[in-house]
Amino acid sequence: MQELNKKNYALIFFTISFRIIFTASVVACILFIFSNSAQIAQVSGQKSYTVTTYVNKTLSYLPYNIQLTEYQVRKLAHITEFSILGFFLVLCLRAYTKRLVAFCAWPLLFGLCIAVTDEFIQSFVPGRSSRVADIFIDFIGVSFGTCVAIFILLFLRFMFWLFWGRRKKKNLQYQ
Repeated sequence: MQELNKKNYALIFFTISFRIIFTASVVACILFIFSNSAQIAQVSGQKSYTVTTYVNKTLSYLPYNIQLTEYQVRKLAHITEFSILGFFLVLCLRAYTKRLVAFCAWPLLFGLCIAVTDEFIQSFVPGRSSRVADIFIDFIGVSFGTCVAIFILLFLRFMFWLFWGRRKKKNLQYQ
């Protein structure tokens, strides 16, 4: 009986820990996205120029002649930050429910709401503009991050079943 209680306490500890970690990760991603949107055009442009220079310098070491424009780097940044948000939204959802596939539309809907809010914030920042195309780009990022997270979770579930679930079922059969 004591062993069962230790297992329950460990399960409760990890459940609460995962909820705190993944909820904090989602909040941190949202704050990062909104802080980037709240930057005036000069600051945002300078950051984009710096990142574009760094990326193009890194790409120059490849045998291919690839150069990205500042516009392409900005759109890739949108996709990247919203992919990370979608990834953490799924992990956060998984920390609160076991029925991940039944609720997989929630991270997409929440990510879309964040994308719309992000563009709304940009419409009030001097020198920045709000574009519907950016909402679609952000949603592509959320969708990608969501798919990656779901794939990883399903893969881990399959591996768990493959290595531990089948053995447990076989042991129960022979008893």
